[in-house]
Amino acid sequence: MGLPIPCSLHLVLWTAQRSANGTFVLYKGKITSVCYACAVGNNKLELDVETSKEFQGKGLATLVTSIFINKCIKKGMAPV
Repeated sequence: MGLPIPCSLHLVLWTAQRSANGTFVLYKGKITSVCYACAVGNNKLELDVETSKEFQGKGLATLVTSIFINKCIKKGMAPV
């Protein structure tokens, strides 16, 4: 895996709407990595993942994506 993640990173789960959710990591008030539903339909979610250049290679995209997928599955939604 990548370099150690600074201890001051905060993992945040949010719900923008009932059907659109996401997970992101904050570092010093800045979103460093995010996974969210960019499209929703028929209980399926299309995911998008972005990580700031300076935080790439640290496993943050894997972290936010796995948490978000687990959250979707618990709600009966199928991430695609």
